[in-house]
Amino acid sequence: MAKKILISLLLLSYTLNAQTAFERNREQINNITEPNILLSLAWSNFENRRLGDALIFAQRAWQYNGSRFSEASYLMGLIYRAQNELTLAERHLERAIDEDSTYLLRTKYLYALAELYLMREEYGLYLAVLTDIERRDFDDYNFTTLRRQREQAGQILMREGLNRVIELYRWEVNPSLLAVEMQALAFYRMGSPAEAMQAIENFLYAMVVKSSMLISHLQFYRPSYRFTGLEELLDMALSYHEMHQYLIESDFFRSYYFLALSLAAVGEVGQSRVLLNRIRLRPEAGQWQIRAESQFRQPFFDEYGFYESFERDFALILAGRR
Repeated sequence: MAKKILISLLLLSYTLNAQTAFERNREQINNITEPNILLSLAWSNFENRRLGDALIFAQRAWQYNGSRFSEASYLMGLIYRAQNELTLAERHLERAIDEDSTYLLRTKYLYALAELYLMREEYGLYLAVLTDIERRDFDDYNFTTLRRQREQAGQILMREGLNRVIELYRWEVNPSLLAVEMQALAFYRMGSPAEAMQAIENFLYAMVVKSSMLISHLQFYRPSYRFTGLEELLDMALSYHEMHQYLIESDFFRSYYFLALSLAAVGEVGQSRVLLNRIRLRPEAGQWQIRAESQFRQPFFDEYGFYESFERDFALILAGRR
């Protein structure tokens, strides 16, 4: 009991004044063998950018094999990535994935690995990891069915427009939606017509999922509501605080904006301008309103956001909050 109390006090003191505590209590800290405490010390050092100490504690936590065995490997991957040791980072992130079979942790580790491949501009591996994340939400039949539906929705978009697609399809929110959009942005950036078409299908899927969520919420408040057009839906959504927040938190207008750009990339300039015009008239779209205004006046290939746009999403995932 006395030893446990001492260890707890050491951890508290280290967190409050880590460097001083480390120098003063180096011998006691070096004697700690409890993996959870070692891992907590590793995270404390990592968050305070003391990467060398963080790596030592993470290695010891992994050595003593505690209940968060895979998280020690994951943290070592993040540390090596921060040190720009990307090969070592990849090795440890892959080990973390192999060590843990739980859905949420494996998904978090896969997103970290995807970010690593993005940093190295290895887009084939990046897309493969994101596809792996997406497949985890569906069995083979449903995954194939959904892919087919997305292709059909893309064809309807070309013939009849966005409102018709939202009228016909209802897709539910799922944890892999971010992976679908990250794939889409990669396809858009790759630039070929075939890849731009894949970007359209993915961004369109995201738009339908998010619009379906808005419709469901709106029907809770107005049971008689029936979808007649996206602009009316957005106007009505702004009347409710939580729906307005959803538009912001789900990055609704990011999906809307890049769908418009992807349409232009396959030669559907007319449809693209219709969507850009709608976005540029919406102050609630924030930066996407400004970018849509620029695109509407003078179209350009917008590489902004391939990493930057998802930086916040990555941070939330890696912190376990998304």
